[in-house]
Amino acid sequence: MRRLLVSIIAALLISNLNYAQQVSLSGYIFDKDLKEIEAAAVSICKSDSTTLISTLSNKDGFFQLNYQGSRGAYLYIKHIDCQTYFSPISVLSDTTIKIYLNPISYQLDEAVVVSESKVVTLQDGNLVYSVSKIPGSETSNLNKIMVKLPGVSTRDGLTLNGTGATLYIDGVKQQMVGSNSLSQILESMPASIVEQVELISNPAGLYDASSGAIINIKTKKQYSDGYSLNIGVSGYRYDHSKYSGETNAYLMLKKGRVSMNTMFSYSNDYSRTELFDSTTYKDQTIVTIDRLNTVRTNVFSFMNNLSIRLNKNRRLGLFLYIYDDFGKSTLTWPTTIVDPNGIITSSYLSKTKTKSNDDLWSAKFEYKSSDSTSTRMKASYGFLYGGLRSDNDYYKEQSAEYNKFMCSNLEMIGYQHTLAIDLNQDIGNKFTLDAGLKADIGKLKDDAIYEYIGGSGSYPTSHFVGYENIIAAYTRLRLKPNNKWLLSASIRTEYTDYDINHKSENSKTNNRYWDVFPYASISLTTNNYRTTLAFVSGIVRPDYEWMLPGVRYTDDYSYTIGNPNLNPVKQYTLAWNNLFFDYINVLVRFNHTKDWFGSVLLYDTSQDKTAYSYQNYADQNRFYVRLSLPFQLFEEKLSGSINGMVRWTKYYHFKNGYSIPLGRNDSSWDNHISGSILYQITKNIGIHTYAYYNSENSTPQYDIKSYWGVDAGLFCSLLKKDILKISLDVENIFDSDKRKQYYFYEHNLKYQKFYIPSRLIKLSIRVAFSGGAKIKSEEIPSDISNDIGRFGNR
Repeated sequence: MRRLLVSIIAALLISNLNYAQQVSLSGYIFDKDLKEIEAAAVSICKSDSTTLISTLSNKDGFFQLNYQGSRGAYLYIKHIDCQTYFSPISVLSDTTIKIYLNPISYQLDEAVVVSESKVVTLQDGNLVYSVSKIPGSETSNLNKIMVKLPGVSTRDGLTLNGTGATLYIDGVKQQMVGSNSLSQILESMPASIVEQVELISNPAGLYDASSGAIINIKTKKQYSDGYSLNIGVSGYRYDHSKYSGETNAYLMLKKGRVSMNTMFSYSNDYSRTELFDSTTYKDQTIVTIDRLNTVRTNVFSFMNNLSIRLNKNRRLGLFLYIYDDFGKSTLTWPTTIVDPNGIITSSYLSKTKTKSNDDLWSAKFEYKSSDSTSTRMKASYGFLYGGLRSDNDYYKEQSAEYNKFMCSNLEMIGYQHTLAIDLNQDIGNKFTLDAGLKADIGKLKDDAIYEYIGGSGSYPTSHFVGYENIIAAYTRLRLKPNNKWLLSASIRTEYTDYDINHKSENSKTNNRYWDVFPYASISLTTNNYRTTLAFVSGIVRPDYEWMLPGVRYTDDYSYTIGNPNLNPVKQYTLAWNNLFFDYINVLVRFNHTKDWFGSVLLYDTSQDKTAYSYQNYADQNRFYVRLSLPFQLFEEKLSGSINGMVRWTKYYHFKNGYSIPLGRNDSSWDNHISGSILYQITKNIGIHTYAYYNSENSTPQYDIKSYWGVDAGLFCSLLKKDILKISLDVENIFDSDKRKQYYFYEHNLKYQKFYIPSRLIKLSIRVAFSGGAKIKSEEIPSDISNDIGRFGNR
């Protein structure tokens, strides 16, 4: 009896200790595709269904519940799109778990409808596309997916809704040098590893005020150890019988708390461009120059993201990016001069041979605290170094032979340090407060040295040093009173301090100014309609290249000269983004720009040349409407989208002595139409096409004539688990994408016709390997944003 009594007392004491001990149960909730589930209701209940504590999972699918641990409790999870999860739990110490919910299946007569994620949603006023739901994503690279998204273009650099866009991958700002860097990143990434693409046309105050639009690519998250390797090889052929090639690899690796994502790419690229330029001066003299530029370039790029997860979900991150290109080019231009009577007075041939090398080196370290706490912090330091260098030799035809008469050495090198800290605070269940500080410290050195062969003649030599410091602070408050409404407001302030020292002319320019950028938005979500109305402000700072006062000669009849007194452009936007039935998108936007700048053409009578000078020449208003209509037919075998845009632009308040050329208008309309179609012949074979049309675009200075193009391709996947993918693409099938434009200035007329590389045939082969547990994707340090900005980008 005594032994029984002791046992009962001991059991009661242990039970009391269990209930007295405060433990933490945390975890992540995913669907069948390993996608995080947000806003799942998580509760711990007693056996009589009495709720002890409850919470909601956040955007990462994370939840945390602190309660008195026991063996008699149950975990209850419910979400509208998933089957209810109910399981007994026995938690006596801090524990982290992972839970996978099954989708709900609804029986409708003889059809079964399975709840699944949507192709597109509207979050915080930005379109978010689930790439795995886009047909063809399993066999495409990311470049083929991007052109299907509304308002996105990768042909002339990355743009969104006609605005230059900054590319992010998992919050990591990608450093790009020209179109080669963009192409290598998008071509090397298989679309199958991408979870979402965010089209951020209205960046809030969390981003730099000069960011413009932002496209953020979010990769899928990996949770199991293993690796996945994609290797691709491509060969190109142009109509003019020149070949190019590229190889790239994309590796994802995870071992314990360490995950890594690496991209390598190398290409040997040949390009041939022709620019026909005919200028009719006001005295009716005609100068015709036909430039033919052939370039063979070797391009190497390397990107590596390393993430080390510490205790309690804290993380260290390292981001590296290296870009280097080197090559040779030959530019020839026959020049013909015709006098007002139609008589040829001069005809000769000139040539330039160039050896160039551009590079960019970027590294960033980041520490991030746990996402499971109400207060979160992120701190980072980044360093960036880059340079553009070229050696040029100039020749003229002389007695049927070329004679080198001048050489030049051009060099632009810059570096930048970046320090940043960001804080996030949850205030109750409805408010979130964000705040941060950032400092960019940079220097740029530019030298342009011209030398005549034999020491005769004198061309200007430019020595330039520029310093720029930008200090920024922001705060944002978000309120979500219920599941329908979301209100957001932010304010960002930036202090800019720059100095320009043009040593060769013994001149100095400096400027210091404060800017305040407000942002506000309101969003509504219902069953079949989502909408966001947002006010956004920003700035466009001029490139230092535009501010260099030294003369740079283009040819015998034109030169470029910078303007050190250029002011930054202020932009204010009111945007209304709408999503109907989770697939029809309508964007309406009004943009006001103050002190718009650009290249202004002038006639230099002293040198008898056309001068390209950068000026703040007007204010601008722009009204923009875009419609995107995706479709899927014949049991999703045929899919695609149709996108249309119309835009009205008006210039006014002309300044700095600029006036509209005679006969020109201060406003114009233009439009753009594009469409993509994918026909999935079988599960492993498909055909895709992409077509576009741009109408004539007119400004007070120039007219760009309409142009169009069609691309098409065939792709297939082979072998077990589709590890081998082959595609054959033809770009610009009808060789139709020729740009024609007219410039008007001081009663002179300049006609230009630009021939881009002609029809291109491309064969690509990609092989995928994997080992260990299946990897869905990588974990990458977020918001790594080194930015060479205006330093060295041309």
